[in-house]
Amino acid sequence: MVNVQLGLFNLIPGFPLDGGRVLRAGLWAWNKDFNRATSQAALVGIGFGVALGLIGAVLMVGAWSGALGHSLATNGGWLIFIGAFLFSAALTSRRQAALRTPLASVTVRQVMVHRVVTLLPDMSVQAAVNQYFVAHGFGGFPVCEEEQVLGLVTVRDVQALPAALWPSRRVREIMCPASPAFCIPPDSSVMEAMERMIQGGWDRLVVMENEKIVGLITRSAIAHILQLHKA
Repeated sequence: MVNVQLGLFNLIPGFPLDGGRVLRAGLWAWNKDFNRATSQAALVGIGFGVALGLIGAVLMVGAWSGALGHSLATNGGWLIFIGAFLFSAALTSRRQAALRTPLASVTVRQVMVHRVVTLLPDMSVQAAVNQYFVAHGFGGFPVCEEEQVLGLVTVRDVQALPAALWPSRRVREIMCPASPAFCIPPDSSVMEAMERMIQGGWDRLVVMENEKIVGLITRSAIAHILQLHKA
């Protein structure tokens, strides 16, 4: 009986419950807009959360006033708890969908840094810190040789090496080797760039076109885009 009740509750057509995901799939097939469908399904979830909370409150008030059985007070408390959970989850999903919408329509080319400063692989870490990290204030730099990307070195890579070893170690020894994970085409969406950063733990990606560096995109640039759209 408990499993049946849980199954029926999970079929409530309000995102992020399974029933809400079914609703979102239908709305997505209808209006061909994934983020809009998510927002609409989440709005239905918010409505169900409020409704469950109100029903629970009515049951508790009725039980306390004596109009209903006292055993219903516990049921009312559970309904309020479930309604609050559904309301919170649906509201969070709706906010996430609202953030994804502007990012999906903006390309990496529109927000990337066009002037890219690169490091040579055989320079010392000390020289990289003094001449680049301190001078430019950037959080990371691509490492290139003869226009070929060899890797990426960030502040975290430098911090992981004791300062006493900075003069004797080379950039190529601490850099993260080149990988498709931190390279992205300029015509990709900013949403895709952000997801790739999250998956790989990067704070910046190298923008490549025709096997050449054309720019950098950073988390701070994406944050600025979000702030502008929010404003």
